[in-house]
Amino acid sequence: MSDVTTVLLVEDDANAALAVTVPLRHTPGFEVALVKSLQQAEAHLRQTIPDVLLLDLTLPDSHGLETFRRIKKLAPRVPVIILSGLDDEKLAETTVKEGAQDYLVKGELDRRALVRAIRYSQERERIRRSLDDEREFTRALLDAIPERIYVKDVQSRFLRINRQCATILNLDDPSEAVGKSDFDFFESAHAQEAFEEEELIMRTGRSLVGKVEKEILLDGQCTWLLTTKMPVRDAAGAIVGTCGISKDITEMKQVEDALRTSEERYRGLLESVMDYIYTVYLEGDSPVTTVHGEGCLTVTGYTRDEYNADRNLWARMIHPDDLATVVASFGRLVATGVAEPVEHRILHKNGSIRWIRNTPTPRFDSHGRMTSYDGVVADITERKEAEMQVLSANERLRELVGELTHSHEELKNAQLELIDAAKMQSVGGLAAGVAHEVKNPLAIMVLGLDYLSKQGVRNDQAIAPILREMEVAVERANTVVTGLLDFAAASTLEMAEGDLNAVVENSLKHVRHLTLQSKVEVVLHLGKNLPKAVLDFRKMEQVFVNLFTNACHAMPGGGKLTVRTSLRQLGPHEVPRDAGNRTGVRFSAGDRVLHVEIQDSGTGIPPDKLARIFDPFFTTKPTGQGTGLGLSVTRSIIELHGGLIEVHNGAQGGVTVGLTLRCGLSKRP
Repeated sequence: MSDVTTVLLVEDDANAALAVTVPLRHTPGFEVALVKSLQQAEAHLRQTIPDVLLLDLTLPDSHGLETFRRIKKLAPRVPVIILSGLDDEKLAETTVKEGAQDYLVKGELDRRALVRAIRYSQERERIRRSLDDEREFTRALLDAIPERIYVKDVQSRFLRINRQCATILNLDDPSEAVGKSDFDFFESAHAQEAFEEEELIMRTGRSLVGKVEKEILLDGQCTWLLTTKMPVRDAAGAIVGTCGISKDITEMKQVEDALRTSEERYRGLLESVMDYIYTVYLEGDSPVTTVHGEGCLTVTGYTRDEYNADRNLWARMIHPDDLATVVASFGRLVATGVAEPVEHRILHKNGSIRWIRNTPTPRFDSHGRMTSYDGVVADITERKEAEMQVLSANERLRELVGELTHSHEELKNAQLELIDAAKMQSVGGLAAGVAHEVKNPLAIMVLGLDYLSKQGVRNDQAIAPILREMEVAVERANTVVTGLLDFAAASTLEMAEGDLNAVVENSLKHVRHLTLQSKVEVVLHLGKNLPKAVLDFRKMEQVFVNLFTNACHAMPGGGKLTVRTSLRQLGPHEVPRDAGNRTGVRFSAGDRVLHVEIQDSGTGIPPDKLARIFDPFFTTKPTGQGTGLGLSVTRSIIELHGGLIEVHNGAQGGVTVGLTLRCGLSKRP
């Protein structure tokens, strides 16, 4: 490249020409040629291409933008600087947009500004040429690549595709795809899948690499592709679209399908063709020669020559613990002519232990004598290792099942202990009632005894009613105390058949003091001729006592407690469902079940707390009135019985509790 910058000045004004040529000719490194018309400039450019062209738009034979356009058409790669006597911003903007490097006003020029403008225009032109060359190279490279390449914007619309992609899309020119999307070329299912993939790539910034996909064009043409898609980022790192490269693997897939069909057709044959084939020749009952196939090196590490040089190598190669089994197996083959595969270990030449499957096939002469046998040997080390891993995993699974069973029993015992602990807590709550029940009868008995001691006549008619009242009171106190002690006694889960109504009535006796104290009216609707229930009576009494107590507490100003029992047969749409049931027991349509409904007219349960009522230690009662274990323990007891409990607010207020229990020993959980 020359150190001299050649400048062509196109200017018909002599003074303006001097203002340019004189400074440049006195600046080292510049050489200036002057022409005064567009025609002269065109003639000059046909002979010599300058480094820079300074152009006046107003010439004797041309005027305005047409002057610039004709010059640019003749010398498209020469940087052009406009020299104008007019400070016209609009004209300046237009010429720069159409390719001029600069727009200078003649009256405002000085030497330094002129030189700087020339140098800058050369550099900008050099950069433009470089970019054009790189862009052209990129386009040519993309068009030469046989794979489909495309770039899309954030709406998955094509910004650019290469020639191969345009050919597949039946486009004459790649630019025809700009602004369109996959929905314009492919069936909707494939287009939608591609759109969702590109959305995910832009959202996560992660590329999709090596996806095998089937695409169907709108004309029905089907191809298979191996596709990689990646995010496109701008200079600031923001994702502005996606780029994809797809390789047509249709032919490969067709070959693959044909190979799969062939594999399925000849699977039996392929399974019998192993890695290592050998032949043993016999004389009588003794082997005399063994011919080893080339595969012996792969399986054993020994070559054919090593086997030929050492006739006993095969025996030393067998694992010592398996040698007797192998010898016996081939002894039976020679003696009976009946082949049986044998699996055993070998010592590979590299020192490792490998498993092989040796499948012999005897050959006989025309007299039925075995003359030789062929053997096919397969390396089954991986299969054997997998089998041993499965055996080990099964053993570990059995251990885990045992541990889980043990843990389940421990959990069940802990649950029973929790129930007993909560029951003892309930006994404390009933103690005040027991004292009330015992106090009055004992007071009557004391008064009666005092009266008798003063009268001294037991058969007196005035004394007889008092004696009878004393007897009733004492009997009543004794019944209450005895029932409470039985209820409080700890026990394991003891199931037996019994009368559900009797359990309900007996439980109501335990809370009689509470119903009287709370002014609660008890209404019973007990079903008749109910089948026997399978229950732990003490545990179920605890359930009913908890539920009756909760109902009384919910009616501090008095109310009605209604208890119903009935026998039902569950229909298809009446099967109770309980997502919290931990027993795994479920009811089915057609089951005959015992149903208990306990309804109060109290304040109800706040809707935001209804979902938590079975949580341990959660309570809606005031501090000191409840432990939060009552309903949790109640549900545990019901589940131990294989039943279900449901709690919901009534439409007219209050709370309704439903219990579903199995009946009959055949349904025992």
